[in-house]
Amino acid sequence: MAIEFDIDVDVDEIKEKMIDAVEEQFIEHVENELGDGGFECENCEARSFDVETWQTSSGDYGIGAVCRECNERLNVDIDTSKLDEMR
Repeated sequence: MAIEFDIDVDVDEIKEKMIDAVEEQFIEHVENELGDGGFECENCEARSFDVETWQTSSGDYGIGAVCRECNERLNVDIDTSKLDEMR
C-alpha cells in the first residue's frame, strides 16, 4: 500500500531564497577578507580596513574601504558578474 502526497513547490521562491543566501555570504566574505589583510593601503601600506558593501538601485554592488591607520578611502572593484548572472 502506497501513500501519495500532492505538494505544491514554488521553485522560483526557493531559487530566490538560495540567491539571497549566496549574496549574503558574498558580502560577508568580501567584508571579512578585505578588512583583514586582503590588500594593502596605497598610502601607508597598512593591511587593515573598515569595509562596507552596498547594493545600488540598479542592483550592482559597491564596495568601499577605509584604512584603519591613515583613514585613506579606497574604492574596491570586484567582478560580481557571476552574482548578476544568477539573478
